[in-house]
Amino acid sequence: MTREHSGIMNAIEVEKLNHYYQEGSEPRHVLKSISLQIPVGRFQILSGPSGCGKTTLLTILGGVRAVQNGSVRIFGHELARAHSSMLTRVRRTIGFIFQSHNLVKFLTATENIMLVLEMTRLAPKRSRLSMSHDLLSAVGLYEQRNRLPSELSGGQCQRVAIARALATSPRLILADEPTASLDATTSQVILELLTQLSEKLDLTILMSSHDQRIYHFADEIVVIDDGKIVDTRRP
Repeated sequence: MTREHSGIMNAIEVEKLNHYYQEGSEPRHVLKSISLQIPVGRFQILSGPSGCGKTTLLTILGGVRAVQNGSVRIFGHELARAHSSMLTRVRRTIGFIFQSHNLVKFLTATENIMLVLEMTRLAPKRSRLSMSHDLLSAVGLYEQRNRLPSELSGGQCQRVAIARALATSPRLILADEPTASLDATTSQVILELLTQLSEKLDLTILMSSHDQRIYHFADEIVVIDDGKIVDTRRP
């Protein structure tokens, strides 16, 4: 079902974003006047070498790291100097997927998703099991619903992580190198799944990756080097 976006054209709007890390007595400038707009429903990839600032940018966009200097708006909500209640509301519109799936080892695939539903309380208790099963079905893992992470392949664990990211019905997915530890074939499967979900659910996806084999899945590639956007191009 296509979602209503109240006339908002851009999921992400970043203007002159700067970020510094304190290293010893001198601050290190890791993001340098970043300006970026990502329309609603777009699938974009952040490309660049390790240490260029991709992860830092994603954590700021996700409301995990504070905006030090500049403007960051997620679906029109300004994150700079935002109150904690506003940040909480914004975070609930975002699903996170990481390079490591970060599943709880002693919980089954179903229980890993139910844990998110229980923590956020966004679904009634009586419907959490069926919702978890529906999400696993959406990523093709219903038959593995009662298996532990140790009983699943790396690609299957990452698919559970995607299902978990969808549990809060996000409008935006932020993915940090989600295929970095997967082989080429499995990476293709994961990207095909993300593309299908993006189109079906009208999701905006911003994913960091330096794997050029998957760039063709994106609508646009944003290239970052040394904390600056140096190129924006079609794949």
